[in-house]
Amino acid sequence: MRLGGDSAALAALALITTRPIAAQTREPIVFQGEVFDLSGAGTFELPELDRVLKPFRREFRDGRSIALELVIDAAGSVQDCRMASGAGLSPAARALCAHVRTAGRLRLLPSMVLDYTRGTLRLTFRRRDPRHDDQSEFAFEQPYPLEGQGVRFGGYEIPPADQRLTLKEVSYIPMDYPSSALRNHIEARVTVVLAFNETGRVESCRPVESSNTARIAYETCRAARLRFKLRQPPDARVFVFNTRWVIG
Repeated sequence: MRLGGDSAALAALALITTRPIAAQTREPIVFQGEVFDLSGAGTFELPELDRVLKPFRREFRDGRSIALELVIDAAGSVQDCRMASGAGLSPAARALCAHVRTAGRLRLLPSMVLDYTRGTLRLTFRRRDPRHDDQSEFAFEQPYPLEGQGVRFGGYEIPPADQRLTLKEVSYIPMDYPSSALRNHIEARVTVVLAFNETGRVESCRPVESSNTARIAYETCRAARLRFKLRQPPDARVFVFNTRWVIG
């Protein structure tokens, strides 16, 4: 991973490069209002999954899975549920949709700031290896929709350089590559904006741009929240963090 900030001098000391996000081969999607992908932006709470899916074990034979796309409102409640492929609902998917509408809820990552009224969330449901009897039988994960697609998060203007913090004014602990992104071979350039509280810890993280999926921008916020600190708080200015996630 290579990181970028607002200070080229300190960048050399920290083996950091300062680069803008590379130009996209496709026009980036602008996320705001009701155009938003929330996959990876938080934890989706869904209790009693085994109770709902055990009657439909046959639909999960031979490693089969069910991919759903949910519509989530700003409060985290599920407003709609459909097959991610656009196909009709199977019996298991129909039972899942009924369950997520009543019991499911999205909790955004701590400190995450997103400007949306409704967004989509993709979930993939699978049956676990039956040999692992210490776990629930069924599980789900949030995939990487829009792989290869650049994303810009609308509704926010980055302050001019003379009105924001420099890399010299923050301390930083190097971040590990997000494990899910590594497993899925996701590489990207990402920009997020950090604000700090009176003790110097990250108070909020706002994704601004990603060259490949929105989810890796959310994961950058997750990591940055624990790895950055303001050297001399309080300070109302923000820090614009440019990072490049590269495998190998």
